[in-house]
Amino acid sequence: MATYRLDRVEVEPAGTSRSMWTFAGKAVRGIEHQYDVIDRNQPARNAWRFVVRVPREKDGRIEVRPIVTPSHSKYAGLDRRSITFRRATRPGYTGFRYCPLALADPKGEATRRIAHEKRSLPPWLRKLGRRLKAKDTVRPTRGTDTDMLVVLVRPDDHQFMIAMFMATKAWVLMRGFTMS
Repeated sequence: MATYRLDRVEVEPAGTSRSMWTFAGKAVRGIEHQYDVIDRNQPARNAWRFVVRVPREKDGRIEVRPIVTPSHSKYAGLDRRSITFRRATRPGYTGFRYCPLALADPKGEATRRIAHEKRSLPPWLRKLGRRLKAKDTVRPTRGTDTDMLVVLVRPDDHQFMIAMFMATKAWVLMRGFTMS
């Protein structure tokens, strides 16, 4: 199987504006950053446009979502999907944001599959190494998701956030990858 390379995702700023959006039914105010993206992992149909929404509230979720996707049936509906990054609160991780490591489901049985073990991940995600943590390492949890894998990122590293969307959603759908 071909491997995905995060460093082959080229991201260029395309504008910034104050904005208001809804998340989980609540109005959120903040800054909306738009980016033109070329995914050099694909030979064609690789031009995207993304929006990264950064809330004014420090505990708010940073949302990453494509607003323009290439014309391909495997990408249908990705413009309605997003990944969100929450603030890590445990000592040693407070300067980071994290998102659950959830891969798209190419079989269409679910919208996503959450990763719990590094060994079930594709090689391009296992290479993240120290960025991969169990959720309980970076933030206390009350539910059953303590062993869920999360990816750490700096709050201003929008390029990496976009590359994570591409690696966990677009590439997985295009290649038909399923976790074991």
